[in-house]
Amino acid sequence: MDEKSLVLVQNSANQWEDKTEEIIEYIVDPIEGCVKILYKGNSRKYTYRQGRVRLLAATAVLNPSEVQLRVGGRLLPKADMIIKYPGFYLVKTPRSRKLYEEAKVCVERDIAVDPACKIVLDYFRSVANRIGIKGENEQSILKGQYKYLSRVPNSSVLAAYLSPGSKLKELTAPGPLIYPFGTNASQKTAVEKVFQSQVSIVQGPPGTGKTQTILNIVANAICFRQTVAIVSNNNAATKNVADKLKAKQQGFRYLRWFEVIGAEWDRAGN
Repeated sequence: MDEKSLVLVQNSANQWEDKTEEIIEYIVDPIEGCVKILYKGNSRKYTYRQGRVRLLAATAVLNPSEVQLRVGGRLLPKADMIIKYPGFYLVKTPRSRKLYEEAKVCVERDIAVDPACKIVLDYFRSVANRIGIKGENEQSILKGQYKYLSRVPNSSVLAAYLSPGSKLKELTAPGPLIYPFGTNASQKTAVEKVFQSQVSIVQGPPGTGKTQTILNIVANAICFRQTVAIVSNNNAATKNVADKLKAKQQGFRYLRWFEVIGAEWDRAGN
């Protein structure tokens, strides 16, 4: 069967399996209310109740160079083909063919291909090539970093800056906030604002609790099953965060409890 149609068969665990590439013949018997399927390498026709077999027609073919898919928040590898069916997405790569439920898939449009955005990115790449510090191979180090910026999802912060007329989104915290590393009024406000906007700036003179605020942000993000990266152009700054975390009970193991809390919130439906 071709990619215009998709044949799903419900297994014993009540899960839908893609059997399209295994099927030679598919016959619907309306009189008996069943579906008869002939598989490759088998002369026997298997009979299923109609409710256990679904024949779906493709509703759209997405261009892999213009979109990317996330499943459960994780970015899928670049695909050769993405086909939309009622309730499902079929994703094909040179080595795999996988089916995903539509409810679990987030489709992100790549705005890097938009003319207005492409012009800006090409300009920055050109500037980086001219003024960037050269590495051992005499190539611009900054330009080398731009090769990792091949895609810009429309849901990203960068997209808001590159797209004419776009604005940063206002967010809502996925759940109640916690402050396991202690807090004061201004730090509490800072943590709240972080989860209300795509971009936040936490600033203040030394000793005002910026690192403490970062640790509380990390703890909450883990509770919300999110991913956190702490970066700096100063190694001492990131080391300071790590040292403060290690000083709290058993360091990174301590954060594992917040992941457990987040899982409990998910099960409770929060």
